[in-house]
Amino acid sequence: MLESVKLLLLFLWLSSCRGAATILFFAVVLSTPGALFGQLSANEIDELVNEALERFHTAGAAVAVVRDGKVVHSKGYGVRSAATGEPVD
Repeated sequence: MLESVKLLLLFLWLSSCRGAATILFFAVVLSTPGALFGQLSANEIDELVNEALERFHTAGAAVAVVRDGKVVHSKGYGVRSAATGEPVD
């Protein structure tokens, strides 16, 4: 049986054409077997996030993996702004 699991909460920082920061909130919900979720390593999460950043041409994201209402992994990826190079934390 597949159960709905909240896997990633992405906060994507993007720049608009005028350079003002725009914050978009995305909750990514995946349907996956619970056992599979438990097998995701930090490296696999890193790969998924980095692929998403590249695919959607996004400078950076803050990610939290939530399981049973508890944050089990959180990390910043990329930069807040391509202009400043300030890292996401």
